[in-house]
Amino acid sequence: MEEVAKDNFDELINRSLIQAEERSKNPTPSSVQSSCRRQAIYSETPSFFWLHHSNSLSRSLLFFNENVTLFEERDLAPLFKRFLLLRVLEIEESGYFSRMLFDNRLHNKKLGKLIHLKYLGIRGTTFIRDFPSSIFNLPGLQTLDLSRCIVQLPPETDMMRELRHLIGKLIGTLPIENLTNLQTLKYVRCKSWIRVNTAKLVNLRELHIVGGDGQSMGEMEFSFESIAKLKNLQFLSVNLSDGTVVLPQSSNAFASLQPLSHCQRLVDLRLTGRMTTLPKDMHVLLPNLECLSLKVVLPEENPMPALEMLSNLTILDLNFYRDSGDPYHEKKLSCRAEGFPLLEILLLDAVEVGIVEWQVEERAMPMLRGLKIPSDIPNLNIPERLRSIPLPAVWEFDESKYAYDLWLLLHHPLI
Repeated sequence: MEEVAKDNFDELINRSLIQAEERSKNPTPSSVQSSCRRQAIYSETPSFFWLHHSNSLSRSLLFFNENVTLFEERDLAPLFKRFLLLRVLEIEESGYFSRMLFDNRLHNKKLGKLIHLKYLGIRGTTFIRDFPSSIFNLPGLQTLDLSRCIVQLPPETDMMRELRHLIGKLIGTLPIENLTNLQTLKYVRCKSWIRVNTAKLVNLRELHIVGGDGQSMGEMEFSFESIAKLKNLQFLSVNLSDGTVVLPQSSNAFASLQPLSHCQRLVDLRLTGRMTTLPKDMHVLLPNLECLSLKVVLPEENPMPALEMLSNLTILDLNFYRDSGDPYHEKKLSCRAEGFPLLEILLLDAVEVGIVEWQVEERAMPMLRGLKIPSDIPNLNIPERLRSIPLPAVWEFDESKYAYDLWLLLHHPLI
């Protein structure tokens, strides 16, 4: 359903049936605003001013760049009185609104009046321990997006059976085992995830797991066994680092990738941490993989033989980290002819690891169109056609937002 909706949305844009209303710093409601049912408001004037002048039959309200210091609690009243048909509500702000909504008992009860709500997005940097109880009375809520909030889910979360997308810095116990419609779950701490019974999460498609939780390698080895039950999983990101560029010897390690062979729909895999080795039959374990990111401490000198046989791989981000207990380490890489048959984007980097040689045979990577490699490889022997390939566009493999989210989760003072 989401894919059809995206196609329809793109079609409306292409046919110029969606356009922006004139932007203005002056709080002057327009005739368009008083009749429009779907509004995105970008304003330095407090967005809650517009609640008094917008169409009460509105289905979508999106507020951005909210100057939260300019409104008071009473300004929220129209939201719960006039807009009872809302299906989409998103507020991007600094955290004041989210604290007021979740901590204020009066507003806790009023939120439950928005019974048609399907999407609730509150993007504010704050810590949410107590959910408003009325949020569990929203029968059709499908998306709860608390992207920049650190969230401790209450036990009642298990009652939200229609929930499809749950986003936030999720800590503590995860009462999600009965959410059979859940498709997206991010960002989950390791120690929280390993306690989840995943048997009923049959529709989960996207999963982000973060944080090594400070345990030593001897205490914890991340196992993919629980993930093996997620038959419909398409995107998996697991980051076991603490956000540093050099992984200590005590950082956690990935166990065998073998269980991922049960995830036949997996097309995007992103791993950060320590790996003992790459399986030589990786093309058999993950035959449908299209995008792979490995930011790892990897003992073996040349991982390319295990990777170049991934026949559907189009994007590869390979970043070697140095083990803090090891001396400066060197790697020699080679790619054989016919290897990486569909690869389009290659990002190759190393953090305090010297790539001293890279040999690429003539017929390797025939589809490559974007290449980023270290500029100081002393023995670079690659086909001439690869030397003229430009850098890939940033948007083609951008994890900057994910990196920020990870840093915030790992370093927030409340954790």
